[in-house]
Amino acid sequence: YEIQRCDWSSDVCSSDLILEKAGAQPASQPPWWLESVFEQTPVLRAIRDGAHSGRAIPEGLLGVVLGRVLAEVPPDVMLPPVGNLSPASVNLGIALVGRSGAGKSAAIKSSRRLLGEVGLNQKAIEEGVGSGEGMIDVFLEEILEEGKDGSMKRSGRFTTKTDPRAIFVVDEVDSMAAVGDRSGSTLNAHMRTALTGGSLKTSNSRAGGRYRSVEEDTYRLVFMVGVQPMASGVL
Repeated sequence: YEIQRCDWSSDVCSSDLILEKAGAQPASQPPWWLESVFEQTPVLRAIRDGAHSGRAIPEGLLGVVLGRVLAEVPPDVMLPPVGNLSPASVNLGIALVGRSGAGKSAAIKSSRRLLGEVGLNQKAIEEGVGSGEGMIDVFLEEILEEGKDGSMKRSGRFTTKTDPRAIFVVDEVDSMAAVGDRSGSTLNAHMRTALTGGSLKTSNSRAGGRYRSVEEDTYRLVFMVGVQPMASGVL
């Protein structure tokens, strides 16, 4: 940004660049310390090189890769307590901020290719964002009961999955805002709770009394969203 100071009596103006006075770098260049970070280990160098080859921003790709690594961590693994605080969930939300074409979606795509076949099949647990109730359903499976003829039948009761992991991917935050703005939507509230590993509970009398319940710290959630700055209000 350029700021001008003018003496209107003499029509003399002087200009200063705010970026220069603040000691910041132009937006087209990474911070001075960032390149040294990516030189610290072979893994970090691979992330930087993978970002360049996939037309993604290195720091954005680093964030998404960290999220995918956390998706491999069992839900019962917690951050240790500090002082009187309780153990904390390592569920994570990542917002990739940039204008259209800045490489937000490229970072998410490149992270899949970069990790390859390492770990579990993450593409199978990637989900889109729907309703708050639908988000809870991702972590549940229906209990089957044996019928009189020996076949397994639906019971209408649900329990937490044996592998309760999900990666929610939203390319544009506008779609999340549209769902969250619907009358009666619980998406934003449930998302805030899920990112802290809290218990997810809801009932819907209009859907036959369906009751959903996922206990706290029994699931793993990673949330990735692309955000254009002018549309970031929903966050």
